[in-house]
Amino acid sequence: LSNYFNYLRYRVKQAAPIWLPATVLYKEISDMGYKGSISLLRAYLATLKPKYKERPLIRFETEPGEQMQVDFAHFKHNGEKFYAFVAVLGYSRMLFVEFVKDQTVATVIACHEHAFSYFGGVPKSGLYDNMKTVIVKRNAYGAGRHKFHAGFYDFAKHYGLIPNVCKPYNPQTKGKVERMISYLRYSFYNPFIVGRSNVCISEINTAVYEWLNNIANQRI
Repeated sequence: LSNYFNYLRYRVKQAAPIWLPATVLYKEISDMGYKGSISLLRAYLATLKPKYKERPLIRFETEPGEQMQVDFAHFKHNGEKFYAFVAVLGYSRMLFVEFVKDQTVATVIACHEHAFSYFGGVPKSGLYDNMKTVIVKRNAYGAGRHKFHAGFYDFAKHYGLIPNVCKPYNPQTKGKVERMISYLRYSFYNPFIVGRSNVCISEINTAVYEWLNNIANQRI
């Protein structure tokens, strides 16, 4: 293979930033007389591949009572669709979950009120994704000045909650609630649903409140 090093380096440099597959280069050098294996070629090409530095993750922490992150988790069981309203306090990671059948603004508002009752207060701000019941249009009134759903905005104003939206296509912005959804799915939902043919919202909410009180919110 060493006889083709110069050619391979040239082809890799010539194609950059496109990466040529080993199968393509294997055919090219085989036509030039290479008799070796493609595995040797792959091993050499790996040394030519540019090394990209991963962007460091910056942990974003908030003061007590400052922020609550909110999202919906989607579930489907035996053809029935339902959702879990998930809210987590940014500082303590205290978690609230309520299973519902829809995501209407009335349901979203009711879930928020239940979360405030469970948490024992209202945080300064709520962080949301692209929930249609929260945000209608991004940057509607200028950069960073979004148009919120009128019904939800009135509710938030009544409680003194400032709604904020995270950057689109950037799930790390609300990473706390994303992780809590995964925790909910694998620690509570999957074990609960095994062997059940039907889903009863009231039954699952009774079980999830017990899980919240005895397991999820007992975490340090």
